[in-house]
Amino acid sequence: MNRLISLLLLLILAAPTAAAVKPSEVTFMGLELAKTDLNQIRKHLWRNGGFMQAPTTVRQINVDIFYPWSRMRDSYLLEFHYDPNGKFQWLKRVYRFSPHKQVLTHNSMDPITTKEVALTLEEQLGPPNRTIYRQWGGMPGYYAYEWKDDIMTIRVDRVDGDPTQPVFVLYRLNQFNYQYAEKGQQP
Repeated sequence: MNRLISLLLLLILAAPTAAAVKPSEVTFMGLELAKTDLNQIRKHLWRNGGFMQAPTTVRQINVDIFYPWSRMRDSYLLEFHYDPNGKFQWLKRVYRFSPHKQVLTHNSMDPITTKEVALTLEEQLGPPNRTIYRQWGGMPGYYAYEWKDDIMTIRVDRVDGDPTQPVFVLYRLNQFNYQYAEKGQQP
């Protein structure tokens, strides 16, 4: 009996596990964020449809704000930021907080929690590098989650660290490029 149990344990431990993707290789709606730019993001969201771009960001090259209206119905806002050359710097996805709209996405009147969002990211990225217990003003606390490598940081938290605010996911490059380069020059 002991041999059978030890054989089963060896087989379980030796079984290939799903390789976790590094945060720098993460994709968002099919776009590899660390390698994308303003034109690719706008073209991709336009072709997929279901997103309305905020009129104030149409003529800007440093920020795009999109409001999902028929795709990603669990989200309220997608905010992309770019460097002066139009390369991706960070994305903030804010989830809806209104309980009556949660029925459309996960058949529950309860607001989306950081744990729910972290579990969906954990399927792709593996366990988080850091888990932080946050509490504010004597209110019930919650956990914030963070995945990090040398290129990108992904964070699941609540807006302003307030447990009464909606959940967001922040995909952020660790190094920012603030230099503008003319065509033909390297920054």
